[in-house]
Amino acid sequence: MRAYGGAVISVNGGYGSIGIKTAIIMDALFFVTAIIVFFNIEFKVEVIHTKEKIITMIKDGFVYLKKNKLIVHLIILHSSVGLTAFDTLVTLLAKSEYKYVIAVPLAIGVTNAVRAVALMVGPLFITNWVNKERLTYIFIFQGIAIILWGMFQFNFYISLIFVFFTGFVTTTIWSYTYALIQKNVEHKYLGRVISYNDMIFMLSNVITTLFIGLMASLISLDIITYIIGASFFAVAIYYKRILQWI
Repeated sequence: MRAYGGAVISVNGGYGSIGIKTAIIMDALFFVTAIIVFFNIEFKVEVIHTKEKIITMIKDGFVYLKKNKLIVHLIILHSSVGLTAFDTLVTLLAKSEYKYVIAVPLAIGVTNAVRAVALMVGPLFITNWVNKERLTYIFIFQGIAIILWGMFQFNFYISLIFVFFTGFVTTTIWSYTYALIQKNVEHKYLGRVISYNDMIFMLSNVITTLFIGLMASLISLDIITYIIGASFFAVAIYYKRILQWI
């Protein structure tokens, strides 16, 4: 099985069931469709002129964070989404557990596709239900889903069910915590705070990936998954402690 861009070609005896030419045309159509969709989106960009020096703006941003501890807590809370950076874990599982059941690239692709669908459809069901009080239960659900995934990782097809649930609330956590940051930050400092937030979020992704990679040689993959899942219980407790100030 070979992948060309966004299209997947099944190869049997050297002949593609779809064909390279068809795959390229399909990819081209995807790009054309994306261009048409984005062309019709109206972007309103407000240009703000400032005479402040960059160094001064950065310094003021950090001073603002120092004076507003709640914003720091919310940034840390948002960075918890980085714990769901499962790419390395999925790859290791495909190479060690699923290679006897299904081709490694296909196992990785299917697993990521199932989770991507969950990331997309999850908010459709729970966006109107979630609020700042119920967010605690969302964190707990995320932790339980990851732990259940760890319990059934040995079976590729059953694990896909729990992979779906690991992604079901992730988008909601990401968007709601992001909204809390925006709500509690003064407009003047919003751009700087969002930049700091994105840096911490990316750092969380990197740390999670490194943790999985380093621990994979020391403990089993299911235990690694349990640790990540349990981390969301700690996040729920952390959120409960700062909820009174939000």
